[in-house]
Amino acid sequence: MKNCFFYFCLLKSLSFSFNRYIPIACRDGYYYDRYKNKCIECRKECYKCSEHGLFCKKCSSGQYIVDHVYKNCIKDCEVCVNNYACKKCKNGYFINPSNKCQHCNLSNCKVCENEYTCKTWQGEGIILDNYSGKCVKCDDNCLHCLNPTKCNSCLRNFGFDIITQKCVKCGYRCNKCKGKKCIGL
Repeated sequence: MKNCFFYFCLLKSLSFSFNRYIPIACRDGYYYDRYKNKCIECRKECYKCSEHGLFCKKCSSGQYIVDHVYKNCIKDCEVCVNNYACKKCKNGYFINPSNKCQHCNLSNCKVCENEYTCKTWQGEGIILDNYSGKCVKCDDNCLHCLNPTKCNSCLRNFGFDIITQKCVKCGYRCNKCKGKKCIGL
């Protein structure tokens, strides 16, 4: 019986010592410190860092690493290779032929492909016209549309009229209607 207790204690201590060296997964921006047995925050420049937090594996947005030194990307760049070339620009900018970020002048455009073509629009009642690459307004009183002339949902106090295929004003004290018929107060 004494031997059984001895082996149990030995196994328990071995499992405890093995568990000390099993790394715990920490969320991005943290590393596991096995001596403190908890996740510790990386330096503010690091999105992911090495064990002990000494080196950055991945920088925060807008920075890159050269010989363990953090450098800022070029202006309006979110992800860069170095201070001369950008991989991804901030919203509202696009990468021009010289690998710099250029402001997008297309109205209601969130992500530009170039100075003439939009990839993603922003705002209600707006949609991307795939033919022109420009952001265009949906029909009047339309909240979301499938294309510039086909409404998917109407603004508050407007309902979709099946006959005219347009959003029409609901009647008095009606905030949702189908055609001219009130379906919600």
